[in-house]
Amino acid sequence: MSRETEMDQAEGLQALHRAAGMLRHDANNAMMVLASNLELLARTAATEAARRQVRRAEEAAARLDALLRATLGMLGREPGVEALAPHLVVREMLPVLRAVLGSRTPVELEGEAPPVPLDCAALEGALLRLALAAAGQADPGAALRLVVSGVSGEAVLVATPPAGSPIRFAWPLATAPSARI
Repeated sequence: MSRETEMDQAEGLQALHRAAGMLRHDANNAMMVLASNLELLARTAATEAARRQVRRAEEAAARLDALLRATLGMLGREPGVEALAPHLVVREMLPVLRAVLGSRTPVELEGEAPPVPLDCAALEGALLRLALAAAGQADPGAALRLVVSGVSGEAVLVATPPAGSPIRFAWPLATAPSARI
């Protein structure tokens, strides 16, 4: 790849990071309007059937809100190492992983670990690539398992795709100033 192409890609990535904040603001405004109107509809729904439809719409809006927050958080994140709890990074990503894998492949997260120095953007990218590779290849109901633990001086995340071998991520448990998440 030429130096000029690399610089163009870096500038494009910087523009994406800057735009993510603006997109987040606009998405928050739209979600507030949606949530407020659904709340008004719920109060005035005359029948049980209408109230059920409003509840389904509220649930869909909550899923959309979580997906937007996770996606825009990933887009706006600058690469760099900081003290983060791996299980909380993964938890924030769950809506994106679930959207990529589809409803046929559940995502299971268990365990936790203390904050460790890690590159959040790199971890998110690796998990997203894993989910994209697994999408559509799994038997219905086969899950993507994500197990986090803090053992033997390191934080460990083992990701087991529905059709594949486990992938192990590990970070040394160093003195971390504080968790961002």
